[in-house]
Amino acid sequence: MKASVCGRQNGLGRLNVLLFALLALFLFPGVISTSAQSTGGRIRGTVTDPSGGAITGAKVTLTNEATNIAREVQTGTNGEYLFLEVPVGSYEIDVTQQSFKKYVHKGLALDLNAVVAWMSCCSSALPRKQSKLPAHRRLWTPRRRSWAQ
Repeated sequence: MKASVCGRQNGLGRLNVLLFALLALFLFPGVISTSAQSTGGRIRGTVTDPSGGAITGAKVTLTNEATNIAREVQTGTNGEYLFLEVPVGSYEIDVTQQSFKKYVHKGLALDLNAVVAWMSCCSSALPRKQSKLPAHRRLWTPRRRSWAQ
């Protein structure tokens, strides 16, 4: 008979401990925290051409100006990019894409838990078509609607 009484007390003891733990969890949720704390921020942005159209597949390089540590991403179909968990500091953003001039911005400051949104506009690097005629021979003639030679 003593064995069953001891067994019953053990079961009640475990139940009491479980109830106490659940009560503590609900009354003091801040004491038991499992979430990790952030050590940096985020930098997000959109890369567009001068007309506002999204530039897909552009290479965006983020460089810490103090340590020269760089990270790279490519823009998505809507021209957007995102750098997560970026350490606090000052950064340089470089955007490169074929047929566009390289875009550089220095001194972008990032604080703890901050989200910095940055819009980059790339201008075309393609040269304008040049006439093969010397400048003094290029005259527009409205009657013929062509270049005079």
